[in-house]
Amino acid sequence: EECKSEVGASDADIEELVGRKPATTMEGKCLRACLMKKFDVMDVSGKFATEAALKHAEKVTDGNADKMKVASEIINACANIEVSSDHCQAAEEYGKCFKQQANAHGINENYQY
Repeated sequence: EECKSEVGASDADIEELVGRKPATTMEGKCLRACLMKKFDVMDVSGKFATEAALKHAEKVTDGNADKMKVASEIINACANIEVSSDHCQAAEEYGKCFKQQANAHGINENYQY
């Protein structure tokens, strides 16, 4: 809710995010950037924060070694991609990378990107 009001996102933007669909509005892209920053996985310069992402992955996987290996591979593959200097657009580009990498690792969480 904090990010929603901060960037002026609509309920439809939230639905796209929850449904793992690409953002169709700039507010939707900015919503993702805001969330990435709140979770410390995007720094103030709009770059991906690998260490923070790995810490979040560890929580989500309960430290399962096999799952962490895959999470690390996905995170590392996307950490250094060239992204827009616009943080909102960068968040969308990181999201697409994660989707592609997840698929490449056989993970299909009903992603729509």
